[in-house]
Amino acid sequence: MRRYFQAPAFSLLILLGGCSPHLNLNAPFGSRPPNGHEVFYTAVAADFGDSKICKKISRRALDEEGPGMSGTGWQVSLQRSECYFYAALKTHDAKLCDSVEKIVTIPSNKSRFSRSECLVFLNSSNSVGDEPAMEYSSLGGIMKEMGYREEEAKLFLANDKAFDWFKFYMYQEFGAQPEKKQEFLKRVEALPSFIN
Repeated sequence: MRRYFQAPAFSLLILLGGCSPHLNLNAPFGSRPPNGHEVFYTAVAADFGDSKICKKISRRALDEEGPGMSGTGWQVSLQRSECYFYAALKTHDAKLCDSVEKIVTIPSNKSRFSRSECLVFLNSSNSVGDEPAMEYSSLGGIMKEMGYREEEAKLFLANDKAFDWFKFYMYQEFGAQPEKKQEFLKRVEALPSFIN
C-alpha cells in the first residue's frame, strides 16, 4: 500500500515543479535570478569583506546552476546568502554565517552555501576555490553609476596600455591607498538596494 502512495506523491512533486529537473522546497515566493548589481555586491563582499552591502540584495534573488561536466548536480542558493558566506570568509567573522540560508531541493542541493558549510570553511585551512563570478558586461555601467569616469580611472592605470573596468576594480582591491579604497566602498554602498 505504501508503494502505491509514493508514486502519486512523486508525480505531484514533478507536476508542482513544472517538469523541472529539480524542485526548490523553501525558495522564496517570486524568486528570480540575481541582477548585475546583486552579483557585483557579492563580488565586493568577497574581495573587500564589506558585509553591509549584502542587505542590498533581494531575498528573492535565486542563483541556480545545473549539473556541470563534473556531474556535481543542481546547485541552488540565495544570492544574499552567497554574499554573507564570502564576507564571512574574508573577514573571518563567524557571526556572518548566521545569515547564510540553505535552499532545500529535490533531488538534494549540491550547493556549498549553508550556515554549517560556512562555519566548516572558517574553521579549516581549506580554501573555497572559485570566487564569485562578476558580470563583466555590467561592470562599466555600475562604475559609471558610482561616479567614476573613464578618464579619471585611466589615471590610476597609467602603466596599462589597454583600459578596462575590471583592471580598475582590481586596482581598488590591491593597489589603492586605504582612503581611496574607503571612498570606493562608500560609492558601492550608495548604489541602489533591491530588497523586495
